[in-house]
Amino acid sequence: MTLKRVLIFAALAFILLLASYDALKKLLGVTLKGGTADDKSSSNFTSDWLSPYLLSSIADSRRLIIFTTVNCGMADFAINWAISLSQLDIHNWIIICRDNACFKHLHLHYGDHIVKGPTMNNMISTTASAFNSEGFGALVKKRSFFVREILQQGYTALYSDVDMIWQKNPLPFLPGDKDLVVQNDVRKTDQSLNLCTCFFAIRPTRNSLRLLDVWEEEMKAENKNQAGFNRAAKRLQEGLSVHILSPIKRFPPGYVYFNRMSNQQRSEVVVVHANWVRGHVKKKKRLRRFGLWRVPQSMILPECK
Repeated sequence: MTLKRVLIFAALAFILLLASYDALKKLLGVTLKGGTADDKSSSNFTSDWLSPYLLSSIADSRRLIIFTTVNCGMADFAINWAISLSQLDIHNWIIICRDNACFKHLHLHYGDHIVKGPTMNNMISTTASAFNSEGFGALVKKRSFFVREILQQGYTALYSDVDMIWQKNPLPFLPGDKDLVVQNDVRKTDQSLNLCTCFFAIRPTRNSLRLLDVWEEEMKAENKNQAGFNRAAKRLQEGLSVHILSPIKRFPPGYVYFNRMSNQQRSEVVVVHANWVRGHVKKKKRLRRFGLWRVPQSMILPECK
């Protein structure tokens, strides 16, 4: 066989392969991994900033996406968070950056795990925002928006605050048949329930999407999100299936972990949260004191203006 014929046969085979690939995608009605960024997901919903191809390549076999959101002022906490997940061999996560400086810096380290969120208002600060301030509210009150963007593409979303450290893999503790799986943020075991918007998994169900709608209604007059989340869940308690992460010794709020536990008890904790401590400096100091700060001192951090 001449070289010319070999090249012709090779070209025909390549064309047939491409045609078969497109036909298979249409037959199955799904996005195949390894496709292009223009591929459509099986959902009718499309996002103008969160690529369906990215989600399909990041999600695990249960279609679970772990995510956190961050601005430049807390980028070092995002790195600490990502290190803790990577050390557990967990890779189905993304970090949504709220400003350009954050995105440019983290993307250098983590590539496609870093997503630039849409610009929503002028209140987003590039520095660490004080609790309950307008800047803080602008950051946390959009959490429901990001959750919805993931749910509407057919994925379960597991949100984690950026000032958390994962000591153990929490995924085995998440039942797959509930609309909402959430941490209880109480300082005493006899206190009433306080659902924590710091750590929760939510499935793509009608009840879950309704919860997000009601949550947004409840947040309108506040610069925080947790109280409104609890009111929303209470309003929908008849239809919403909820699982509270337990026992509390595995998923304690920061106050319990740092102030009421022995070293042995702390070693059994799955996820540590640096809450009940206000301010970037104090949070980092607390984590360092307990050996939970893993960002190398040599790492250059972004300048936030």
